Amino acid sequence: ATIRVTNSNIDEKLSYKDKVPTVSINANIKADVLEYNCSADFVEEKIKIKELEKKTSSKVKKLMLKAVNKLYNEEKSDVLKYREKFNARKYKETKKYGYDKNDIIDKIKFDLKVNVKIKSTELSIKSIRKESKYE
Repeated sequence: ATIRVTNSNIDEKLSYKDKVPTVSINANIKADVLEYNCSADFVEEKIKIKELEKKTSSKVKKLMLKAVNKLYNEEKSDVLKYREKFNARKYKETKKYGYDKNDIIDKIKFDLKVNVKIKSTELSIKSIRKESKYE
């Protein structure tokens, strides 16, 4: 299936869990199914749509984790500005737990939750394949 994101809402919370700086991201994503390769009754089955939502949520979460791990663990880059955010929003806790403004990005952990909700299966591109003696 091909999925198009139509809207997303990201809720970001900064905290210290067991004295470890933690970024909790809750992503609620609305999407449409653009294309699929199966029988047409697929769009009528709520169970199949729920399965597709779960699989899509899992895939998006995996991609997000891969991106933040690459940035923060491998590249030691702070392009998302969490060093500044922790120092601005959690200054007292940052000092209390002994973090320097420069070393905090080495310790940041990410807690991601992704929820994809498919809103439409009214396809603009239909790619329903039926077995044919010509294929």
